[in-house]
Amino acid sequence: MPRVLNRCSGDEEGVDKSVSHERKGEDEHHGQGIWKVREYSLDRTLSIGYSRIMTPDSPHSETPVAANADSVSELRDVNDPKTLRALTHPVRLALLEALALDGPLTATAAGELIGESPTTCSFHFRQLAKYGFVEEADAGPGRLRPWKIINVGMRFSDVTEDPETSVAAKSLERMVFDRAMSRLADFINAKASFPKVWQEASQNVETILWVTPAELEAVTHEILGVFNRFLDRLSDPSARSEGALPVEALMFTYPVRLPGGPQ
Repeated sequence: MPRVLNRCSGDEEGVDKSVSHERKGEDEHHGQGIWKVREYSLDRTLSIGYSRIMTPDSPHSETPVAANADSVSELRDVNDPKTLRALTHPVRLALLEALALDGPLTATAAGELIGESPTTCSFHFRQLAKYGFVEEADAGPGRLRPWKIINVGMRFSDVTEDPETSVAAKSLERMVFDRAMSRLADFINAKASFPKVWQEASQNVETILWVTPAELEAVTHEILGVFNRFLDRLSDPSARSEGALPVEALMFTYPVRLPGGPQ
């Protein structure tokens, strides 16, 4: 039965050659640096503002019709190893997260959010634009040059016949995972700062399912259908319920035994 835990408790072309500065430590590469330089703020540090769906092409089931087909259609399929490597950079991921949560941002505004210099953010915005993840928004007053995200999310998989793509996807997956786990740890440490209603609503759930590959895919698609109902709120603040906060939802499904093991 389910166990509810804590119920109330890059590539060469993408190397930044224009900036040279010391990092404050390894943890900044996974998002913890934001906590060091900014006062605690959920919408800046807790939530990934894009959807990352790692689903291999599978013979077990056909692609389902999602609850919000328009939102799903905005997800970008990333299957080019060079693009995957370009995205595997903590600053670039942080910029995408900031754009998804806070809308169009200049390099200066983005730097204030993620704890990087405007020069660094400007360089990485240009790299993200080169690979089709961001574009310039309408020009702001004066010389302001805001950037906006192009897609609400992306899909990528390390299950592929191409070894280069598989290696690149695994590297990106590890970085995204590490950043998410760091945010989760930060939330657990800061949980007492939240109103009780949010402490009670925030849950970790662990369970074991005896399923076939097709059944597991069906479970995943059903849960994603629920998530997709809320994707429009990322880009449309008027669709958000009163009192809503950005919440990061993580889902991992994996077999704990190899086929042919004890039943």
